[in-house]
Amino acid sequence: MQRSIYTRLAIILAGAFLTLPLMGQGTLKWGGTIYTKWLDGNRLVNDALYNNSEFGNGDVGQGTEFEMLFSATVSRQVEIGGRLKARFDRNFWTNGGGFADDELEPRSAQYVKFRGVYVRLTPGYKWLDSATIGSNDWGQFDPWTVGKIRYIDRDNVSGLLFQGSVAEKKGRWDFARVSLPKLWAGPDFSTGPLHQKDAAYAVQFKYDVNNDFNFTLIGQYLNDVEIDLSDIDNRDGVETTDRFTNTVFGAKFRYSGGQFDVSGAFYSSDHELGVVTSPRWTPTLTGDDDDTSFKLNVDINDVGPFSFNIEYFDIGASYFSMMAARRESDVLLTEGHEGTWGWSRPDYNVGSNTNGASRAGIGYGGWDGASHQVVAINADNDFTDFDETMAESVLGWKGFTIVPKLTLGNWDLAAEYSYIDYNTNWQGYDRGGADNGIWPRLDGTRGWGLGGDWRSPFTSYQEKETTIIVLKGETSFDVGEGIDFSFKYKMINDEDERVTTQAGLADAYRLSFVGDVAYDDREADYTSFVISAGYQLQEDTYGSLTYEYHEVDLFDGTIDVTPPSMESWEPGAWIEYLTGQHEKDKLTLKIKYFLSGMEFGLNTQWIDGTYTPEFFTGNNGTVTRFNPTTPTVDTAVGTIEAREVDFDHYRLKAFMKVQF
Repeated sequence: MQRSIYTRLAIILAGAFLTLPLMGQGTLKWGGTIYTKWLDGNRLVNDALYNNSEFGNGDVGQGTEFEMLFSATVSRQVEIGGRLKARFDRNFWTNGGGFADDELEPRSAQYVKFRGVYVRLTPGYKWLDSATIGSNDWGQFDPWTVGKIRYIDRDNVSGLLFQGSVAEKKGRWDFARVSLPKLWAGPDFSTGPLHQKDAAYAVQFKYDVNNDFNFTLIGQYLNDVEIDLSDIDNRDGVETTDRFTNTVFGAKFRYSGGQFDVSGAFYSSDHELGVVTSPRWTPTLTGDDDDTSFKLNVDINDVGPFSFNIEYFDIGASYFSMMAARRESDVLLTEGHEGTWGWSRPDYNVGSNTNGASRAGIGYGGWDGASHQVVAINADNDFTDFDETMAESVLGWKGFTIVPKLTLGNWDLAAEYSYIDYNTNWQGYDRGGADNGIWPRLDGTRGWGLGGDWRSPFTSYQEKETTIIVLKGETSFDVGEGIDFSFKYKMINDEDERVTTQAGLADAYRLSFVGDVAYDDREADYTSFVISAGYQLQEDTYGSLTYEYHEVDLFDGTIDVTPPSMESWEPGAWIEYLTGQHEKDKLTLKIKYFLSGMEFGLNTQWIDGTYTPEFFTGNNGTVTRFNPTTPTVDTAVGTIEAREVDFDHYRLKAFMKVQF
C-alpha cells in the first residue's frame, strides 16, 4: 500500500515538473483530447468499436480514446512534439479497464503509447529551411506518389524530411526518406524479415514562375531489400538483394488566367519484383511492369451565371505507387459509385448467423454518400464507420467528367456527367491466358454483382464502360432560423460484356458451363435520390433529417454464370447471386451539439429494403427470363430462394469530443 502511495506521488511530481520551463529555453505545452464513441445497431456484432474492420466489426458498445498532446520550443532552432495515445479497437467500457479480456491483448488492453513523436530543426541555413525527424503524415507530397497516410496510421509512419527554398522562395524543395510500414507496404502485405532497411525516397521541387503559373516535379524510389542467401561468407559483411523496387516520376502544372484555370499532371511508374508472391492476395503487381497515368483539368469561370469544371483522365492498369494515398485523398473529380452498395452484409442468399461471411462487413446500409477515388491497389476502408465515405481504386480508369455549376437566386446547383472506359478491358488479362496476368484480384469476387470489389479493380475478363449522371442543389429557406435544404438525383449505368469470344469461355468459367458470350453479360442501372433538411434547433444544437432512395436493376448473367476464373466455391462464401431488383430506403437523423471545448454528434439511421431475384437461362445464344414454379432455384453459385427478400438495418453512432 505504501508503495502505491509513493508511486502516485512520483507521478504527480513528474507531471508538475514537466510544466516547468525547459532549461530556460522554453515551456513544455500540454493539451489533449478525450473521444468517446457509442455504437448501437440491430446486427449485434460486438467484435470492435469500428463498423468495418478486418480484425473484427462492431455495431454495439461504448469506448473511450485518450490522447495527451505535447510540444515545446526548446530553442529558436529546435522544436519537439508528439502524443501519448490510448487507441480503442476493443476497449469497451464493459471490459473493466482491460481486465475482462486478456490484458496482453493490445486491442483490448487500454495501453498508452508514444505516437507522432518528432523533432523539427530550423537551423537558419540559407539552403535549408527545416528538417523534421520522426513521425509525419507525408501530406507534403502527392497522392499519386507519396500520399498522405490515412488517419488511423498517421502517427505510425516515420522518417526524415528536409525542406528548403531557392530563388527568393519562388522555388521550394522537399526530400524525404520514409521507413516502410512492414505490415502493408510490400508484396503479400509484408516488407519481409529485414524490414529495418526498407524505405521510400522522395524528392519534390515546386517553382512559381509568376503569380499565374507554377509547376512541380516529383520522384520516388522505393527499395525493399533482404539478405542475399547466396552470400555464404559473412566475414566481409552480408550482401543484400532486392525483394521489391518501385520508381515513380511525376510532373504537374497549374495556370490561373482569369476566366480559365488549367492544371495537369503526368506520372510514370516502374515496378520490379524479386520475390515469388501470391497471384491474388497482395497489394502489389505480381510481376514486373511499367505504365503511365495523366489527367488534365480545365476550370471555366463566369460564363454568365455558369462555371464549368472539366477533367480528362487516363490511368494505366499497371501504374503503381506503393506509397500512393490509400484513403485520405480523392484523385478524381467524379463522384464515382455510391457507398451504400459497398461491401454490405448480411448475405443476400444466406443471412445466417452461423456463417462468418454473413456477419462480416459494414452491413446492409453500406457507407454514407458517394465514394472517393484512389490509385492504390489496396484502397483502404478498414477501421471505418458507416458515416465515412468509401474509397475505391480507380487503376485502369480512363474517360472524362464535366461538372457545370449554376447560381440561380438562392440556389446553388451543380451537375455531373462522367464517361468511364477501362484500360483493364482485356480477355484473359491480354497476356496469354488468365493464369499469366500480373494483376492481383485480392477479394476480387466479394461484391461482384453490385459494383465490384472496392479494393482491387482487376478481373481476368472484362469489356466494360460506365456512365454517371448527377443533378444536385442546395439552398436556405427563410423560415424561422432558416432551413438548410439540399437534394441529389443520380444515375449510373454500368455495362460489362465480360468474355467476348467463344474461345475464352472455357478458360473463364472453370466451375460452370457457359455456352455463349451473351450469357455472361452484366448490366447494372443504379438510381439514387437524396433529400435533406437542417435547422438550428437552439443556440447550441443543430439537427438535420435526410431521406434516401436507392435502386439497382441488375442483370448479372444467366443462372450458369460464376465469376470469371473462379477456381473454387463453397455455399455461404463471398459469392452471391444478385440478378434482379434491389430497392433501399434510408432515413437519417443527425444532431450536433456544441459547448465550449466540447462537441457532441449523433447519427442514427434506419434502412429497409428488398431484393427481388430474377432468373435467366440461355438457349441458342438468346437470354430468356423464366418465373420459377418451385420455392428455390439451382444456380452455379448455390440454391437460391425465389421469393422476395426483406432487409431491415438500424444503426447509430454517437460521439463526444472534449479538447483541453
